[in-house]
Amino acid sequence: MTSDLSSPTAPPSGCRFHSRCPHAKARCADEEPVNETLENGHRVACHFWRDKNAGGGAPLVSIVSPKLTERLAVYRQRQALVDGAFKE
Repeated sequence: MTSDLSSPTAPPSGCRFHSRCPHAKARCADEEPVNETLENGHRVACHFWRDKNAGGGAPLVSIVSPKLTERLAVYRQRQALVDGAFKE
C-alpha cells in the first residue's frame, strides 16, 4: 500500500484502506467490507479477497515493504529474548 495513513479519528468512508489499496474499486469508497475469519484463524476485511486469492494464486498483498520486513525481524528478535527470559 502506498500513500499516507488515514486519520484514525476520521477514517474515510467505505473501506478505510481504499485510498491507498492497489486493488480498490468504486465499491470500496462507498461500502465498508465485512470482517471475516478464515479457516486458519486469520481475519480479512476486503470485498475482493476471494477474487484475488482464487485458485491458490498470490495473496492480496504480495509485496512487503523493506521497512516492514526490518520491523518484523526486530520484533521477532525481541520476542525470542522475552520468551527465553521466561523459560529460565
